[in-house]
Amino acid sequence: MKYLIFYFSGTGNTKLKTSEIKKELENLNQSVEIVSIEAYGKLEEINLGDNILGFGFPVYKFSYPRIYHSLFGILKDTLSFPKNDRSIPYFLYNTYCRFSANRLYLIANEIDKLGLKLIASREFKCPSNGIASLKESENSEYHNVMYFENRIDLSIKKFSKRIINKAQLFLKKEFSLPYKGIITDSLKLYFVDKIEKAKYPRLEINNEKCVKCGVCAKNCPEENFILNKGKIEIKNELDCLHCLRCLHFCPEYAVSFGELTFGPQRYTKKIRNELFLEASKTPFDAAEPGSKKVRRKWALNNIRY
Repeated sequence: MKYLIFYFSGTGNTKLKTSEIKKELENLNQSVEIVSIEAYGKLEEINLGDNILGFGFPVYKFSYPRIYHSLFGILKDTLSFPKNDRSIPYFLYNTYCRFSANRLYLIANEIDKLGLKLIASREFKCPSNGIASLKESENSEYHNVMYFENRIDLSIKKFSKRIINKAQLFLKKEFSLPYKGIITDSLKLYFVDKIEKAKYPRLEINNEKCVKCGVCAKNCPEENFILNKGKIEIKNELDCLHCLRCLHFCPEYAVSFGELTFGPQRYTKKIRNELFLEASKTPFDAAEPGSKKVRRKWALNNIRY
């Protein structure tokens, strides 16, 4: 079977999961192509054909990244759908830090409008790229969120096998997995948006630190930075995707989102890979740092913000 996986990744967690899923599917003799939804030119040239589709994303503000709306538009208006009566199966996966927040149903609702059928889904616990990730590694807040779920490697293997099994079943007889939200979802989204604005009030550049290298402008998925006449300009300081890529990729630590993001560390590819390897060696039954007590403390801190 052939698979086409679309993904968006801010600082690398979802990209890593996508690459690992691709590797596991290929190990099981499947044909896999992965495409970042930031590759707009490539997206417009893709023919869905008889592929089984996949969609991966990080959880932002208890939802999926708004950049996915561009992909939905392309899928609806540009890509070539098969000229037969068979529905297109797809699978979902996301990466989250503290709470999965049951966000798969939000994006599934949008994808189903395109006529696709959900056959499998999975949420993966990953390290944060938020305020805690900026602290010293000895800090308890850093320790309590900077980890992948235990035996993440086996979780990916199992999910990949489940995708294939469900795809085979779908080809015999079409089905679609049920999903639903809960009554308090709208209220959660409202308060999380307020909290995020309090914690990350404004995108800023420290001109004394900035060396005008253009890394932020090159890597911003919404093109919110402009390198103009040797100076970095920000289009919108108050409303961006909040993927925090610019914050972590800046080599001079010149980008911030307010005083809470002035920490001494950044979430790098090296740190991500080390944490992934560590989690792959940790037994399933080992206690994870992010206990209920830790999450309650986090919630109280958010109220304080």
